[in-house]
Amino acid sequence: MNPSAIAVRARNVSKTYRLYDSAGARLREILFRRPRHRDFPALAEISFELPAGKSLGLIGENGAGKPTLLKIGAGTTRATTGTVEHSGVVA
Repeated sequence: MNPSAIAVRARNVSKTYRLYDSAGARLREILFRRPRHRDFPALAEISFELPAGKSLGLIGENGAGKPTLLKIGAGTTRATTGTVEHSGVVA
């Protein structure tokens, strides 16, 4: 397939959030430089290509990471690992 015919390409996209038991735990982590969080993997190595002119629908259970993937694709959230490339305008 012609690379210019790809509208969105995601390669090994993962997102991990840090979860804290309290706001104080976050502050203690900053001050004492010791981990006080739990890692929560929201996405794990998602890869796909969306050809230009096509659409994509995301379906899945609650907590499956659909909004997280869309936010990464739109550029409002950064992926922990992997890359998302898009040509054109994200609307």
